[in-house]
Amino acid sequence: YARFFGIIFVVFVTSGVLYLPFILLRLNQTNEIILTSPEMSGVYLGLSILVLLLIDAVQYTAITLCYLTVKEASS
Repeated sequence: YARFFGIIFVVFVTSGVLYLPFILLRLNQTNEIILTSPEMSGVYLGLSILVLLLIDAVQYTAITLCYLTVKEASS
């Protein structure tokens, strides 16, 4: 697993950085969005969930590919 550490680390950091704008938006403008337009709160929540699902899929795929490659090499 040591040889895949760098690749998996880059995948995790990159996918985590993709969610950073949603965190910053939530910290800075959530109350303003809710007060001005409740529909925008729903849109924000929907986009946030979709991005989280995408990030989870990418991370689980990276971990699974690493596991299967190591398992195949040891067989």
